[in-house]
Amino acid sequence: MLILATPRRQRRGVGRAGDVDRTIGAAAPIAQTGASAGADVVAVAVFVFIAILGPGLPVAIYFWMGEGADRRLADIKAWMIRHNAAVMAVLCLLIGAKLVGDAIAVLSA
Repeated sequence: MLILATPRRQRRGVGRAGDVDRTIGAAAPIAQTGASAGADVVAVAVFVFIAILGPGLPVAIYFWMGEGADRRLADIKAWMIRHNAAVMAVLCLLIGAKLVGDAIAVLSA
């Protein structure tokens, strides 16, 4: 839980302007699909579930595992620090593949 108690994390508030922009940016494509209201609700539920995983998973692990979670979360943090370059490379590769796929779809239409 050390990462949640750092001063940098405490300065970041909930509901910042950037969060609202990202949420609207994710909701706009859902609204433009022309799907039924039920499909829109499912899409928003999936979006919210994925958004909650980042901050919610470590908290859930902490409450689920109790005192043993400290060591496990510290191991995960150390692994992420050690492999930061590889994680970022895969993330950039996925984003790049998505952008190339979107470009090919637009150019072929």
